[in-house]
Amino acid sequence: MDIGDIPAEVRWKIATKASNMASVAQMHAIQEVAGEEAADQMESMIMGEGGKQAGQLAAQLGLPAGNAVETSEAWGIVGMILMGPEIESHVVEADEDHIVDRITGCAMLNAHQELGVPLTGLAEHCQQYNGNAVESINPQYTQHFTKRMCAGDKYCESYVELKK
Repeated sequence: MDIGDIPAEVRWKIATKASNMASVAQMHAIQEVAGEEAADQMESMIMGEGGKQAGQLAAQLGLPAGNAVETSEAWGIVGMILMGPEIESHVVEADEDHIVDRITGCAMLNAHQELGVPLTGLAEHCQQYNGNAVESINPQYTQHFTKRMCAGDKYCESYVELKK
């Protein structure tokens, strides 16, 4: 057997799951050794910087990002490439200046649950990553959540909208 015998979709799913699990396990280990406050600071920095890279990837892929819908779609494609196909979402409402997405599948939440790692800080780190990702894709737009699965909601609700 050769790596080429394994379908690309299967390799991608394995790689993203392993990456998500490793990230969660690493931050949990840092929390155990360095304490919750230090781990929280490190994770915020890492996730924030990771989000800033989304714009470069979107540009490399030639993804359009001229309005809220295109910016959100580019963010979703980049997120799925990096986090895997476990991300599931659908549009609730949209126009050129804003879009509301409902997210019902989250790779990071799944990794935390699978490893039995507490969700401490996940909502804030997720916001740090996603807010920076959207703003790096199109600096005219911002992103925020009004509902979060990691805070007990049945789904995440994300707004991407023109900055005021």
